[in-house]
Amino acid sequence: MKALVAYASVGSGHETTAAAIAESLALRNIDYQLVDFLKVMPRPIQFVVKDAYLQMIKYIPGLYDLFYNFSKEVNEEEARNLGSIIQVGAYPFIRGLFKEGRYDIVISTMPLVSIALSYAKSRARRNPVLVDVITDFHVLSLFFTPNIDFHTVHHEDMFDYIGEDLLAKERILPLGIPVKRLFAAPTPKEEARQLLALSEEEAVVLIAGGGFGLNKPKDVAMYLSRRTYRKKVTFAAIMGKAFHGREIIDDAETGNRVILQGWTDDMHLYMSAADGMITKAGGATIAEAACIGVPLILFRPLPGQERVNAAFLLSKGAAVQTRDLDELPYLVQGIIFEGVGASLASNLKRLAKPDSSERIVEEALSVLRSRQKGRV
Repeated sequence: MKALVAYASVGSGHETTAAAIAESLALRNIDYQLVDFLKVMPRPIQFVVKDAYLQMIKYIPGLYDLFYNFSKEVNEEEARNLGSIIQVGAYPFIRGLFKEGRYDIVISTMPLVSIALSYAKSRARRNPVLVDVITDFHVLSLFFTPNIDFHTVHHEDMFDYIGEDLLAKERILPLGIPVKRLFAAPTPKEEARQLLALSEEEAVVLIAGGGFGLNKPKDVAMYLSRRTYRKKVTFAAIMGKAFHGREIIDDAETGNRVILQGWTDDMHLYMSAADGMITKAGGATIAEAACIGVPLILFRPLPGQERVNAAFLLSKGAAVQTRDLDELPYLVQGIIFEGVGASLASNLKRLAKPDSSERIVEEALSVLRSRQKGRV
């Protein structure tokens, strides 16, 4: 048996969720191939899918928000037509992935990749089980193209955003956004702080800016460190992938500390060690934070899906949000020293689905077994 796990390196969330799926496949001794969809596409398409997207949300976010909101209004026929364009355009570059029909299971963690793969599946010699893993807290009708065996969403309440006609036709399962096992079984706070050389006497606030550092975690950390709190606070800023190493900056006046940490595999430890976390609203980060139970302050979510993610969390009382830098110190104060963090963490924990990747793999295997049984 062999599986293909496909993603696109547009932000780190699609990649981390794909890695979580791969982890579950490996635990079952299933041979798999992990493929970055962008790397098999020509440079012009890479530019449109990744570079143009990043420039748009950085410099003209309103335009991307407008595009995303327009996508929400696309009807089923329009979605099918747009999906066909994506499928036919991508097929010449991905058909090699299906050469000889060698995959039994194909799992995608990025909607555009899922759409392209659904067309490739229709032309493959073998009929692999195709799974579309949705990694945000909203779905678009564009996602639902033929030949996908089932879609997964994080929470049952997301069905409210899906039309009854699609719910009747499509197989949509609330299995969760996949997280790695290190998040599924959190490290105790005291142990995490020891491993990261963080003081048990100080408060710790984690600041995450995603793989591209789009919400300027260093600037946020430096600003917050210049404020006075009830006790000393360490602000650990996880920088984008362009930053390497670890740098410590002490504020002589306040006694607070800033840690600038390059992209790290220890994110689970930082979340476990933190009393609160300032972040955008990426779906994968939210799913990881829910397993840990770290109180969230959502700061300037990116337009489109992240703003929808933020609205979902706020509706559950699982986070607080601001776009105002000057408001952050008061939110930090409330979460760490005034009891707000406990209720946020409790509500967020209710959204946790630590076994998501295992359940997705098991469901895919169940579909495959049923299909094979039908051939006997």
